[in-house]
Amino acid sequence: MDIFEIVRSLRHISEIKYAVSPPKLLLDRTIADAQILIDPQRVTPFPSSSGNTVAFVGTEQPISRDDAAALVDLYTAHGVPRFFVSLSPSPWLQQNIEALAAVGLTQFRGPDYHTLLRNMADPIINVAQSDFRIERVTPDSPHSLDTFDPSAKRASGLPEFDVWAAMAGETTAGWGMATTAGAITYLGGAATSEPYRNKGAQTALIHARLQDAESRGSQIAVSETLSMLGSSLRNLQRAGFKITYDKLVYQYGGE
Repeated sequence: MDIFEIVRSLRHISEIKYAVSPPKLLLDRTIADAQILIDPQRVTPFPSSSGNTVAFVGTEQPISRDDAAALVDLYTAHGVPRFFVSLSPSPWLQQNIEALAAVGLTQFRGPDYHTLLRNMADPIINVAQSDFRIERVTPDSPHSLDTFDPSAKRASGLPEFDVWAAMAGETTAGWGMATTAGAITYLGGAATSEPYRNKGAQTALIHARLQDAESRGSQIAVSETLSMLGSSLRNLQRAGFKITYDKLVYQYGGE
């Protein structure tokens, strides 16, 4: 499976996730096959917290200058002065960059947006050292995930998802979700409550999700994190993930 096939699979996985937890406004494949999120109430200086992002654009076909201009016009029409475009690996990457630059987008200067891959043929080694109980979440289980992601409990009842909780006594200290489509399992949607951080919860949750991926017959596990999130990156690397590429992020407005 080459990197472009992996990008296509990640797009499919994002579509599955948005079906469970819909964003404010999602326009899919209307401009250069882009996945466009629009939320005028979430205009922020950073891509990771913004509700106005464009993903997977220019992966199935190159971005033209007209496409890039149409993105600017679309967000302007919704009253959004600042949005972000993430560029995944593509045969037309340089052409895509030039099209965005032609209408005023500039590269976002911030942390690296890492995508990490793990070959599931490699043995899974449990490096978890924690006192947490790791329990599977189901729609009928007593685990409360509302403070993390209210949609996670709903997702746990769907066949594409595996959801786990790290329990400290009767308290849900953290959670993690995996989404599987075809030969790829994506580890995303994870968090730990402040009092329980750096105590091994996420390492144990990664291990549980990798075991699910193995049982499903997945060939590749994928996850994403920011370079500034050192603990998250180290947890993934200890579990056998390797940085495979960084998404390039471009921004319009806000300078």
